[in-house]
Amino acid sequence: MCAAFWLRSPAPIWLVAVGIAIAATAGLGRLAQRRRSPRFVVVLGALFFVTAAWQQREVNRIETRFDEWAAAAIRRGDASAARALPIAATRLRSLASAALRAPAAATAGFQYLAALDGLDARTSVVLYRNGLPASWAGEPRAVPEVLRGDLGVERLRFYLVLYAAQRSGDAVAVSTMILDADPPARHLVTGLGADLARRSSVGAIEFAPPGPADETGFRPWLVDGETLLRYRATAPTKGNAATRQLETARGLGGALLAAWAVALILVAWRRRPSLAEQLGALAAGALVVGLVPLGALSNVSWMFDPSLFFVQIGGVAMAGLTALLLAGALLTLAALALRRA
Repeated sequence: MCAAFWLRSPAPIWLVAVGIAIAATAGLGRLAQRRRSPRFVVVLGALFFVTAAWQQREVNRIETRFDEWAAAAIRRGDASAARALPIAATRLRSLASAALRAPAAATAGFQYLAALDGLDARTSVVLYRNGLPASWAGEPRAVPEVLRGDLGVERLRFYLVLYAAQRSGDAVAVSTMILDADPPARHLVTGLGADLARRSSVGAIEFAPPGPADETGFRPWLVDGETLLRYRATAPTKGNAATRQLETARGLGGALLAAWAVALILVAWRRRPSLAEQLGALAAGALVVGLVPLGALSNVSWMFDPSLFFVQIGGVAMAGLTALLLAGALLTLAALALRRA
């Protein structure tokens, strides 16, 4: 119950209560002289406690020392971009080089390109023969019309594109990756910068054309001694950072709490306990389902989104597909217990 309250409103007091509950579970396990199951339950509880304590620390840092947290986030975002850009360039060069080996026949060429490694929602490859596109793979939303080298960056109408080109005779293969997308195109595809920003917990990864060093914080990306573009990470607002951290905390903690609750129910049902013990374990599980703010996990998966599925019967406990499935499973187990009694 204390873990569910922590997910509902993260606070140190609930972590203290979780620690006491774990210690009590370990002590009762020794008294009952059970071996594997209680240990497994204690391990899951300890894992939840450690994860929740770490997330609580991050939440408190954002609330009390945001400038320090933001500076660390910017360094993390810059480092992430510095690693990702060379990897993206190598990936595009390999993709373009492999595309040159595509069969000349149109159908076989499309099949060959579609099977290449490295394609995703923001990456594509187009093979030209005699100046005309012969086959392609991925979704070539933005392909530069003029190639300014074997590797380059081009600003198009809605996209900032990193491309690599390889030539062989009359064939030219051009692979592209979308670095950034402007509205409304960003609703169609997530650029590399947006993906790096999400994973690094920064406000954004911004890109700029080559230029002299200044005080804007942009870092140059050097390729063969020349600056291909500049990039920088920007800090999110305090409210945005706190919201993201709470989503991360609830996502990780919710997954561990679910495993912990299942383990507790299995322990209670392991040696054919009394009907009261079985129903008590299921009641505890039902309370967890009712207390955990499943709707707050709607950004994790559509299954938690109450706007997509809602059952008025049961109120908050049924407000979402996941809540309905969990409540239905608990009711089914309760019916089986009553039938066996």
